Parts: sequence; C-alpha cells; structure tokens
Amino acid sequence: MTCWIIKGAIDLDFLSTVLECDDGGWAREGIVRIVNGMNSLLAHRVYRWLGSQAWLYDVEHDSMHPKYRRLAHTLLRVLTRLYAIRYRVVGPPAMGRNRTKTIRLNLGSGREPLPDWINVDINPFSRTDVLMDLRDPWPFPENQAQGIYVRHCLEHFSESEAMGILAKCHRVLAPGKGMRVGVPSLECAIRHYLDGDCVFAPWVTDHAKSSGRQFFAYMMDNGNHKIMFDYGYLAELLTIAGFSEIWQAENGKSEVFAASLLSPKDNPEDTVTLYVECRK
Repeated sequence: MTCWIIKGAIDLDFLSTVLECDDGGWAREGIVRIVNGMNSLLAHRVYRWLGSQAWLYDVEHDSMHPKYRRLAHTLLRVLTRLYAIRYRVVGPPAMGRNRTKTIRLNLGSGREPLPDWINVDINPFSRTDVLMDLRDPWPFPENQAQGIYVRHCLEHFSESEAMGILAKCHRVLAPGKGMRVGVPSLECAIRHYLDGDCVFAPWVTDHAKSSGRQFFAYMMDNGNHKIMFDYGYLAELLTIAGFSEIWQAENGKSEVFAASLLSPKDNPEDTVTLYVECRK
C-alpha cells in the first residue's frame, strides 16, 4: 500500500480487484477518499519541505535548482517507465476521478487535478490518476478519447517532443471529438515587452527589473520552458499531427467542452494564455 500512496493516486480497477467486487461500491469510494486525503497531506508536506531547503529549491523562481531538476527528471522517467510496464501488463489505467467511464484526458494536470477527467502527469505527488511521461508510449486505446485538455504543459517540451505528443493526441482522440490547448502567449508577451510593462506577471517583476529579463523569465520560466508559441506556430504543429479543423479559442470559453469542465484558471481574465482548439 505504501508504494501506491507514494505514487500519489490509486487505480480504481486495482481497488475493485482488491475488494473483489464488481465496481468497488461504497468500500472502494471510501478507500479512494482516504488515500486521496493522505496523498494531499503527503504532497503538502513534500512541497513545504522543498521550500525550506535553499540548497535544493529556488523559492524565488518556485522551482528546483537546475542541476537537481535534471536529476529529478531522470529519476521520474525511470519511475514512469516502470508504471508503463505495469499498464501494459494489467491493461489501461482506470478512470481515476472520472466516475463516468469516459476517457477524457487532462494532460500535464500538475498540482491541480480536475474532476471528470483522467489526470495525467509525471509528478508522483500531484494526485494524478495516471503517472506517465507524455514522451513515452501511451496506454490509452486508439480513437476512444472523448476529449483532451492540455493547459500550460506543451511548452515544457522541445519542438520534436511536442510534435510527438500531439500525434499521440490525434491517435487516441475519437473521430469528431475535440482538444483544447493552452500555452503562454508569445504575442501577448511581446506586446507587454514593447510596452515595457510586465505587471501581468508579478512573480516576474518581483525579481527581474529590465524588460528583457522579465520577458525571458516569463516565456522561458527560468529554464523550465523549451519553446514559445504564437497561434500560427501551434496551428502548424497541430496540422502536421493530423488535425484539420483548428481555431483560436476565447479565454474561458470553449466550443468543444462545457465551461464546467475547464480549469478555474481558464477564464476571461487569463489573457496571457493562448488557447487553441481543434477537432479530429
């Protein structure tokens, strides 16, 4: 049980097997709530501990120092590949917080997983449903996903890696279904740079005074981001991946998902994020 708690989420199919019942029932639901609570407490303690370790964690940039970040990513890739083997052995992962049995993927869910989605992330302390590196083979069946949501995730990969991820999105998405992608807006950042105004990102202006440093700190997230997108660039990669119906979406409004399914941060005030939607 300890290894599952450390992982940060428990597979509902696994629970059903342990409890030897058809759908897990109230017992499964109770265990899930208990474990999710333990996961939240564990994650809170881990992040609080990290924040107190100046040698390990850069509080100013809310990120691990680069040399330790690379080591952490290497260890996480080993862990996710072990889980990839498990997924191949026992079958596709369960629906996690999604009680409807609908395959709806929230990729790069981070510290704020969403209800009614299968939350996918590489961080074992993020209360994710599926622990996975998006660059590795996916355990989801082809043409079955009823929707895909990717918010502030794609910019963490190189162009070739992002193209591979978008191709996998196209492969698993059901025909006629949609995807919503949100990335830091290069166009917005350039406008603020030319105006010499980065007050939209106070965490940047707190430590960066020049416009150039503020622009770099925001768009590259002090080394965490590998790529910058405007609409044309992202639309081009989506076209290469196989999507044909592509459009720039409004902030906080979607043509493919109900507003209740979107992240609370995906709202009309989120003007620094570029949202692009497409259908297969």
